[in-house]
Amino acid sequence: MFVRGRNKEIYLTKAPPASTDSQFATWCAENNLVMAWLINSMTADIGENYLLATTAKEIWDSAKATYSVTENTAALFQVKRQLHDLTKGDQTITQYYTALMKLWQQIDLYEVHEWPSTAAAMYYKKLVDQERCYKFLLGLDDSYEDVRARIMSLKPLPSLLEAFNTVKFEESRKVLITASNISSTSTNSSILAVNGPQSDPKAKKGNKWCDHCHKSGHTREVCWKLHGKPPNNKPRGKPGSKGMLVGVNSNETISHDELLLLRKFLDKHLPSTPDSENTTPSVTLAHAGLGIREEDWRC
Repeated sequence: MFVRGRNKEIYLTKAPPASTDSQFATWCAENNLVMAWLINSMTADIGENYLLATTAKEIWDSAKATYSVTENTAALFQVKRQLHDLTKGDQTITQYYTALMKLWQQIDLYEVHEWPSTAAAMYYKKLVDQERCYKFLLGLDDSYEDVRARIMSLKPLPSLLEAFNTVKFEESRKVLITASNISSTSTNSSILAVNGPQSDPKAKKGNKWCDHCHKSGHTREVCWKLHGKPPNNKPRGKPGSKGMLVGVNSNETISHDELLLLRKFLDKHLPSTPDSENTTPSVTLAHAGLGIREEDWRC
C-alpha cells in the first residue's frame, strides 16, 4: 500500500532497464529507495536475509514465495473455523460486524479466483454477499429475532450492508427504550424517597385505638365505658330468637326471688307465641357478656 501510494509499484513487478539506458541512473536511485522501504517494513531477523539483494523485485518475489498464504490451506481452515464459531454474544452490533469483516477479508486473501467474464465474477460476488448476510443474521441473539424475521421475509434478500444498517437501527432503538425505562424508574424512586410511602385510608380506619379502655376498633370520644351506650343502640341478637344470653359474674349467686324476677322480665320482653303458655323460655347463664342492671329487674 505504501509503495503503491508513492507510485513505485513498477519496481516490484518489472525487470530493471539496460545499463546503457538514459534512465538507468534514475531507476537505480528509486530502486534502492523501494528496497529500503521493504527491508524496514520487516522484522530484523527477516530483513537480514535480503540485505544482499540487488533489486526491489528480487526482494518482493523472494518474500512472496516464502511467506505467501495464498496456498496455505491450514491457515484458511483456521480462519473458517473462527468464522463458524463467531456470534454476537456481548458485543455491540458494530463490533460483531467488524469482527466478521476481518475474517472475511482474510478468506478473500486466501481464495483468489479467475473468472472467464465480468458477469460471472459479479454473479459470484452476489452469491458470496448473500451467504455472508445469512451468517450475520444467524450470529445474532434471540433479542433480535423480530428484526431478523423482518429481514428474512424480504424478497429479494437485502445485501449484507443493508441488513447491518437495519439491525444497527434496532439496537439504537433498544438502547433508547432501556434508557427511558431506567430514567422513569429513577424518578419514581426519588418521589417515593421524598414523600414516603402512601398509607391506605382503609388501613387507618381499621387501626383505631381507645386509650381509655385500651381496646381497638374505636376511639376515646365514642367509648361506651366512658360515655355510655347511645340511646338508639340496638342489641345484636338474632331476630326471632327465643333464648337470651344473660351475663353473670362468676363470684355472684342468684337467689330464688331473683329468679322469679328474671322470669317475669323474660315473659315481658320475649315475643308471645300461640303455645307460649305451655312453653318455658330457655335462659342461658354465661360468665361473659353484659351484666344485668338493677333497672332490668323491674316488671
